Amino acid sequence: MCTTTFGTLTLAAMLNDPLIRAVMRSDRVSEQDYEALLVRVKETLAERERPTRPTWELADA
Repeated sequence: MCTTTFGTLTLAAMLNDPLIRAVMRSDRVSEQDYEALLVRVKETLAERERPTRPTWELADA
């Protein structure tokens, strides 16, 4: 990111960032494909943050 701080990252800001746009152009990545990637990353990170039940709790269920 060129000038945006981490706390203000949004999809729109990322898609409009000049550095990210330059990389997308050089890699021939469409805006839709990049957006889909960011959504998958967000979902994956959210899944990692969810607390998991200990396996011993699953055995009692």
